[in-house]
Amino acid sequence: RERNRSKMWMRIALAAVIFIVILLLSSAGMLYYVLEASRDSDIVGNVMVVREGTEPVRTASLELAVRDGVLLDRGSLCAGEQECPIQVAEASQKRGVSSELPDEYLNELKQLRISSGTAWLQLRVFGMQRVPEPASQHGSVIVLYTHVGQAVLDGSSLQVDSPMSTVMAKSGFFVDVTTRGAVIRGEVEVVGTFNSFAGGVR
Repeated sequence: RERNRSKMWMRIALAAVIFIVILLLSSAGMLYYVLEASRDSDIVGNVMVVREGTEPVRTASLELAVRDGVLLDRGSLCAGEQECPIQVAEASQKRGVSSELPDEYLNELKQLRISSGTAWLQLRVFGMQRVPEPASQHGSVIVLYTHVGQAVLDGSSLQVDSPMSTVMAKSGFFVDVTTRGAVIRGEVEVVGTFNSFAGGVR
């Protein structure tokens, strides 16, 4: 009798285990089916495409819109209750440098390129100051401080100190040393790279 009872409990336990395994497999299958049925896209060659198709999935921005090739701001309205175009500006602007430029422009100067014939030199500007000089072309000169020395702008004329004149001579410039500093012979072009700001550099 005890042996029969043990066999019965073993059969019950085995049936319970089989039932639990079948239940888990059924739940997993159901979950997989639900996930597959709710998925709207597939990945084909690292590209997300519409499910059962080859068209890439299109996305939209809540803040930006594109209409007729123009990038628009959804959060602002212009004339006619249309979205305003996004305005962009250059990261930097280039133009000739002279002491005639207002200080607000010169304060945005970050690089200086000096060229004469085939010789050229690119300098980083770390600071500047305007110094009153009655004998100058416009009543003042601009002193520019670079990583190789100092340069003085009187109008568009350029004078440099001794350390910078040495560097420029090595770069192929023809430099004359005077009592007031070194002067570059020949036609010299001085072009600055400015940070962008409202209205641009005129």
